[in-house]
Amino acid sequence: MMYNDDKYRQNEVEVISLKYYIKSMSSSQMIIIRNLEAHTDEIIEHIIKLVLMPGHSARNHWKSEIAAQIKSVKKLDGKNRFPTADQLYAWTYKKDQDLVTDEKWMKVTIEEIEDEYNIEVTDTVNSICVRVDEICQNYFKWLADELSDAGKVTSSRIYQKLDELL
Repeated sequence: MMYNDDKYRQNEVEVISLKYYIKSMSSSQMIIIRNLEAHTDEIIEHIIKLVLMPGHSARNHWKSEIAAQIKSVKKLDGKNRFPTADQLYAWTYKKDQDLVTDEKWMKVTIEEIEDEYNIEVTDTVNSICVRVDEICQNYFKWLADELSDAGKVTSSRIYQKLDELL
């Protein structure tokens, strides 16, 4: 009888240890996700500005703002590896893609930018949605690949990728 009680306690301790391990891993993952989500909207906003105003004098500033947002990611606790490219993409652009492709949302965003910069956008909202979505998909997939491999990317590589996409 004593043996079964000891074995039960040992199993109970193992279950509790496993719960703490899982909780600590999920909390580190949540920190990474929150950090990425906090910066994704800013990147999208600046990509939209770059698309709408390709010759604007603030172009280099907007690219530097994009580069400053997400250029590194921490390793997942307990795994000694960076999140996968699929995870990183899911935690960034994939969550916001429905906004970029929503013509009503994009129309309001364009109007805000027109008011802020005193410009008139003549392209159709649909064509802007398609263009911005294509650039964002390519940029965030590239960024996810870079971060999943090395955990960081240089600003110069980000500028280079933006120039290639735009």
